[in-house]
Amino acid sequence: MTATRQQTSVADYFDREAERFPLIGAKDRGMISRMVDRLFRRSIRLRFERVMELCRPIEGRTVLDIGCGTGTYAIRLAQRGASHVLGIDPAPRMIELARERAEARGVAPQCTFEVTSLKDLTIEKPFDYIVVMGVLDYISDAAPFVQKAIQATGIRACFSLPRYEGLLAWQRRLRYRNRCPLYMYRESDVTDLFAATGASYQIERLARDWFVSVEYSTGATT
Repeated sequence: MTATRQQTSVADYFDREAERFPLIGAKDRGMISRMVDRLFRRSIRLRFERVMELCRPIEGRTVLDIGCGTGTYAIRLAQRGASHVLGIDPAPRMIELARERAEARGVAPQCTFEVTSLKDLTIEKPFDYIVVMGVLDYISDAAPFVQKAIQATGIRACFSLPRYEGLLAWQRRLRYRNRCPLYMYRESDVTDLFAATGASYQIERLARDWFVSVEYSTGATT
């Protein structure tokens, strides 16, 4: 696991870049946008599909979407029947866009979006599902973050972590050198991180990412 040097805070970077983040998987995206998603955002698309598979049954369930961005996961899970989805993100513009998009897609009553972080969030009772996609890329001390997320899980939690190896990883490290901190993981890093929680987990490789699903149970397995 490595980090690039810090040039700006993660929240500031994503606040500036919020307009560039589309609703991956949205049915109303045009044909060209869907083709771009399939060809150049394969990892993002694959983990989105995997989360949708694992957040079942969703009808009447609650979801915490950590690092929700512009609302991709929160909105789709609400459309599929979640009773309430709480999306949190430290970037204010991301939250503004998530609220606008939830309203436009008719799921605002089921969605709440807040400008905050998991560290600062008070969790009174577990959420059925927890989604942590594209977040651990930017967390310097992942262990307490992962532990708090798992402790708030009622059924299943899903995490993505960027792989350290590969050409895409090398290119991404170069791109982020002057943007914000970036942390990448070898498989051994992922195993050590989740084994320490004592939870039951499974690691999958999805293109440039590691995808980890954690069940509400004890005893670590891979």
